Amino acid sequence: MAPQGFDACRKNGGKVQTMTLKGGKYMHICILNGKSYKGEVKTKQSSSEGGSPVAAAIKHNMKK
Repeated sequence: MAPQGFDACRKNGGKVQTMTLKGGKYMHICILNGKSYKGEVKTKQSSSEGGSPVAAAIKHNMKK
């Protein structure tokens, strides 16, 4: 679950950017009115795991 400040920033039209971190991780950052709000740290999926997260979600939903 994303932090409260990040969610509020997105709801109010903030610009979301992706920050790449070490170890195959990344974090979304929302910028609104000169302030930045950090989202949660996530791990990138490797191409061997099926590629795009959207494709993985579709595949997961089709199994139900």
